[in-house]
Amino acid sequence: MNIIQMRSLLITGILLSLGYCTHLQAQPVIKLGITSQDRNTWREIMVGYGFDLSDNNPLDFFGVESTSLGIALGIESDDNELSPKLSVGLNTGGPFSLTGSLNVNYFHEREQKFAFTPEIGGALLKLLHVTYGYRFNSFRRDGRPGNPHRLSFFLTVPLVWFKP
Repeated sequence: MNIIQMRSLLITGILLSLGYCTHLQAQPVIKLGITSQDRNTWREIMVGYGFDLSDNNPLDFFGVESTSLGIALGIESDDNELSPKLSVGLNTGGPFSLTGSLNVNYFHEREQKFAFTPEIGGALLKLLHVTYGYRFNSFRRDGRPGNPHRLSFFLTVPLVWFKP
């Protein structure tokens, strides 16, 4: 395990522990996704927090109607590489909502170490997301330019659902 992976795991642990001591109505989430880019299938697992930015409707028990900001940290990998990833996103709220994010990946084995990917798309009940992204600094492991376009499908599940 290299130093970047160790730092990613440490920050992930810190993010998870913040949920037990914060008073900002932060909701811990786990994000599971799959992405098609450059003829590869990337899988991701991330943990993070969602913060409500708008007033809650008293009948909105799960926070679906509120606009929210999220931050997550995790790992994205294909069959050949493992990449730590940081994501900051915004969701407009509602049963069918707009969602967008800015992602930063670190690629240890590539000449271009960092890649930035803005994404925009839609979400169903803030759980199922479909987004289109454009990755800047998109290079393959062999140094040739890669296809910067990506289509992502991911599921964002609140961790409070798993509390006893």
